[in-house]
Amino acid sequence: MKRLLMFVLLLALVSTSNITLAMSTKKTEIKKTQLKVGAARQNITPPNAMFPFDALHEACPYTAVHDSLYARAIVMDNGEQRAVLVEIDEVQVPEPLATRKAVAVAAGVSESNVIICVSHTHSTLHPNGEDKRLQQVIDRIRTGAVEATRQAVASLQPATISFARTKAFVNINNGEAEQSAGQYSNTAFSDKTLDIVRFSSMSDKPIALVVNYPTHAEVMFRSISYNGGYEVSGDLPGRTAYILEKANGTNGNGAPIVLATAGAEADQQPLLTSRQHTSTMGYIDQGVGGWAIVDALAHRLTDAINEAVKTMPIGKSNVSIETMSTEAVVPGQYRHQNRETGEITDEESDDVHIPISRITVDDIAFAGVGADLASSVGVEVRDASPIANTMLITCTAGVVGYILPDAMYDHYTHAVFGSRVRKGYSTKAIINAFAKTK
Repeated sequence: MKRLLMFVLLLALVSTSNITLAMSTKKTEIKKTQLKVGAARQNITPPNAMFPFDALHEACPYTAVHDSLYARAIVMDNGEQRAVLVEIDEVQVPEPLATRKAVAVAAGVSESNVIICVSHTHSTLHPNGEDKRLQQVIDRIRTGAVEATRQAVASLQPATISFARTKAFVNINNGEAEQSAGQYSNTAFSDKTLDIVRFSSMSDKPIALVVNYPTHAEVMFRSISYNGGYEVSGDLPGRTAYILEKANGTNGNGAPIVLATAGAEADQQPLLTSRQHTSTMGYIDQGVGGWAIVDALAHRLTDAINEAVKTMPIGKSNVSIETMSTEAVVPGQYRHQNRETGEITDEESDDVHIPISRITVDDIAFAGVGADLASSVGVEVRDASPIANTMLITCTAGVVGYILPDAMYDHYTHAVFGSRVRKGYSTKAIINAFAKTK
């Protein structure tokens, strides 16, 4: 009788455990449903009436617009969750909190479901709020981002998503890792990784591409190319997007909307630049000839993109969508140099809050960092990601400046003086923030 009673109790315990396990599994199960995607763009180019424009901190004025700037948006929705990725042709997102909030309202989502990033082109008027004359440009950027988002929502259609990783040989280190006397170092690290996400209709027609590559967009930065001044331009990523959008799926190339995002590029630059510093002749400037460099590098980059797209696997249509928004908090510092003596001093400052965000669509992640990461730091962060196919997007809304490998802080370079974080903390803090699942 005792044995029978023990057996009944054991059976009840096992059954209860199985029920509990089933309930637990059900709670953590992520529902996969049909993906819908919409994409759109809006022109945000400063009006011609603004030129010539004497920008703050620049030796020459901006005298004209060479090519248009855009705000581009992709909206992803599976009926359970909606997320928005916006890319702006700018050096940084102006008034980031207000812009992110406006985009979230336009999409009907919470701000944690929105990632706003930039192509990081330096050939703009730099509307960061410091120059009050540029408020109309800031308002135009926000309006463009909002309208692109609204149009993307309106164009939602059943879609698939696919991911590819390849390499492109369009960048080089900028020499700061080893404090080179020239503009690059022959031995410093340079990541060539090119990540691509393709959204397609159910009939396999392209809807949009997101391309991600680690280089500053500064082929034409401070190159005097028109009437004794600089020209506004989307530079390398802008030209790349233009070529791919113009192709618009012809012969398997391009897409109607292309978001060219910045990878970990704090110490990376285009392979060639129009205005280049040499160790023997100082600065040399190709001027108007620099636009041929932009075009040549953009075609090299688009070739690498198109070759990868042609071999992409068939995209997934039933997917889960998750979003995450948090911060990596690290100790801060300011680095100063006495102009008379050359003495370097480090001053401790308040903690720095690095914005961290992620949109995960099945096993593909858009991982956003509100900072300008050095290439080797980006590789470390990306490789530590818990998501299989992670595209690391830097310079998202709320950018805090440069984040560099510890060895770079031993040099006295532009990036080091522009870094607000104390060495030894940031990389680990960012990795830990991305390790969170919610």
